[in-house]
Amino acid sequence: MQTVLDNLGSWAEDIAQLLSQLLQASSIKKSEWMGEDLWGKLDDPSCQIQSKVLKEYRRFSSVLEVFFKEQTENTVRTFQEAEKVVFNVIQQEQDQRTYFGNCNQALIEAQEALNTQIKLLKRIYTISQNRFVVIPDTNALLFNPDLQNWRFDSFGQFTIVLTPTVLSELDKLKVDSRSDSVRQKAEKLIRQIKEYRRRGRLTDGVTLVRDKSQIVATAVEPTLSRSLPWLDANNNDDRLLASCLEIMRQMIDSRVMLLTRDINLQNKAEFARIPFLEPPEPLENA
Repeated sequence: MQTVLDNLGSWAEDIAQLLSQLLQASSIKKSEWMGEDLWGKLDDPSCQIQSKVLKEYRRFSSVLEVFFKEQTENTVRTFQEAEKVVFNVIQQEQDQRTYFGNCNQALIEAQEALNTQIKLLKRIYTISQNRFVVIPDTNALLFNPDLQNWRFDSFGQFTIVLTPTVLSELDKLKVDSRSDSVRQKAEKLIRQIKEYRRRGRLTDGVTLVRDKSQIVATAVEPTLSRSLPWLDANNNDDRLLASCLEIMRQMIDSRVMLLTRDINLQNKAEFARIPFLEPPEPLENA
């Protein structure tokens, strides 16, 4: 299970592999008139690779933009310069002038640009200490509201992060749900969360089980206009994903995972390269 930084690094490596495939099929030629280096024509199968890597890099770049949004102008400028190099290598229009000289040099510079972007992530201040972090959606909490008995086979100590979107949904469900069972579970969860505040500031994090688990609540709603372009501010799942990205940005050295049983939300998380897990099964006698 990778940290946020390692996960993004693996994504960059995947993109570098696609770039390598594209440039193996690319060509750079000399202009007959000016002697300038020009991109050659791609055949249809190569255009398909080009389309795939362009789509993948746009998603990757959109995620990094979220991570760099509060960094210094110098960091943002360096990121954007590296981004321009990668886009130049991908969007090689026939007879367009290029400064790369040959396709091997284009690949080397694109890979260096990707590496630069990953290295820039190390400048981000992190509040974590290489721990495991799970971000449950509302259904995960309702599926197993006994948070103190949560355990995961793949890791030991962990932190549960509650987002404003999920807490707001619980407040709504305790009043408006047509199901008595859902209302009762929502009420129980809210009582539990309020009780945790007796242990300290929930926004700073409090202990659930000593040497096992901690719980923390974030207080600030994500700004969707500054998050991924395909997220809808009116959709609670999308707001939760935006919160996940904010938490990942603040905990880049941690292993951060969305916790959900919702297949549609899992698909959206996978598209944004946000790792996810299913919540632990309830204990029989809980």
